[in-house]
Amino acid sequence: MLFIHDSLLPRRYFLPPPPFLSRTKVNAIEVSLYVFSFLSISSSTIATSATPVAHPAIGSINQNHNAVSKRSVPVGTPTQLPKRSSDVAMSWTQAVQSGSALLRQMTDGGPQSEFRSYADLADSGWSSFPTDGATDTDLEPALTALGAAEGTYVNMMQQDDFKLPGSNIEHPPTYAQYQQYYNPTHGLIIAEFNSNPQRTHKGPGTVHPALNRWSDVVYLVWADLCRDEPDAVKNVRRFFRHHIRTDSPTVAVIDEAVGGAGKLSPWPGVRFGTDTERGKALLGTAHGYGVAWFLVNHQDTLGRKEVTAVTAFRTGDSGTGGFYNLFLEVGDA
Repeated sequence: MLFIHDSLLPRRYFLPPPPFLSRTKVNAIEVSLYVFSFLSISSSTIATSATPVAHPAIGSINQNHNAVSKRSVPVGTPTQLPKRSSDVAMSWTQAVQSGSALLRQMTDGGPQSEFRSYADLADSGWSSFPTDGATDTDLEPALTALGAAEGTYVNMMQQDDFKLPGSNIEHPPTYAQYQQYYNPTHGLIIAEFNSNPQRTHKGPGTVHPALNRWSDVVYLVWADLCRDEPDAVKNVRRFFRHHIRTDSPTVAVIDEAVGGAGKLSPWPGVRFGTDTERGKALLGTAHGYGVAWFLVNHQDTLGRKEVTAVTAFRTGDSGTGGFYNLFLEVGDA
């Protein structure tokens, strides 16, 4: 049996249990989640003072499941952009070609996501864990320069059994997590830690929920946070892809864009317009790809938008290389 002291685990991954669980079940879930976090999550600089609470703007998905009605809007099959795994190496040429294709999709438009309602999250086994008071100190220079704040921290975890559309067969959870900060006032989304179902649940015969992509899950949370001010949904203007894993193929593309390994500087870093080859290459990585898909597949509510520039910068200790980050600016297409 594996025993891990809780002092070794990142504080921000300690999740509040749903209120309907018994203490025994909670303990079992906590142990599973702690071990999962220890084995698969890199450390971060989130302040340890964050206190998990039920945020009034979101609450739990189960609470909102019946309160949010499905919208009556035309939908189609989500745009079939070529799938880009965050673990698959890509050449510079491939990154540039991918970025160019994404720019065309953002400009020309495409069919919209089939997932229309916040209630769709519960149908695919996702639960919400909003947290008040979470801060990320190493983004302060960037946020101060932008006149922005982090906003609401929400961890979406795929922790419940789920059924695929048209089937009555229940499948076990994948324990995927999508963790972001959302600030509708400043049009800002910070992608903090993300591990999709394909990464957390592998092997022969594994089944993933229909609603599994970062772009769809993050959009539904964003739209729910904006529900009291519908126009705010269209105000999405800024994305941070924070703490990019050091083993991610994105790192090699960033290094080439800035002139070599060890050349990446802290904020304000190096900014590239997406009308340049380097800007297209950064957009074409897995960390730019999700943002583009967010914009393409939700144009019916966001309007037609495109990524106009990408900034690469470093946070953390320069002696150890720190963390790589991308900042993506969004404008009207």
